[in-house]
Amino acid sequence: MTVSRLSRLLAEQVRFGVLGVSEETLWDRETRQRLPRYVWITPAGWQMLGVDMVKLHEQQQKRLRESEIRQQLIREGVLREDEDISVHAARKRWYLQRSRDALKHRRAKAAASKRARRLKKLPADQQIHEMAEYLRKRLPPDEAYFCSDDHLKRLAIRELRQLELTLAAPPPH
Repeated sequence: MTVSRLSRLLAEQVRFGVLGVSEETLWDRETRQRLPRYVWITPAGWQMLGVDMVKLHEQQQKRLRESEIRQQLIREGVLREDEDISVHAARKRWYLQRSRDALKHRRAKAAASKRARRLKKLPADQQIHEMAEYLRKRLPPDEAYFCSDDHLKRLAIRELRQLELTLAAPPPH
């Protein structure tokens, strides 16, 4: 299913009140469309599916209390142990966290791609030297202190190979 078809389907479902979409949208560069940050099934949608709303609400509250996300929010200090939040608010926080994770991943991949393009222009020895310097900066101080030049060179070669594999085209299926 294409993104445009999915986008039209979501709009149609929202029009009939079956789905709810977030007010926040994200620009998808690949498809060049605005998509909602997250979507949820409304009570009307659940009723159309034939779900008992009382039972659904009880199960959602139980899962929310036991959920790992709630425990994580408590550890981070966002929630207190005795505080209850709605399923919708918890889901909104979860989707926001996933969006942040995706953004971090994209940024890391873009930085790796930029580094690979820059290194590709250099001779092999210079590539190893540049990667070793980059790794030396990234290593924790205690590891960098005890890291020999030979070990750093092996790490640089391994990292260059990983960079090459990561940015290569995916294998055919």
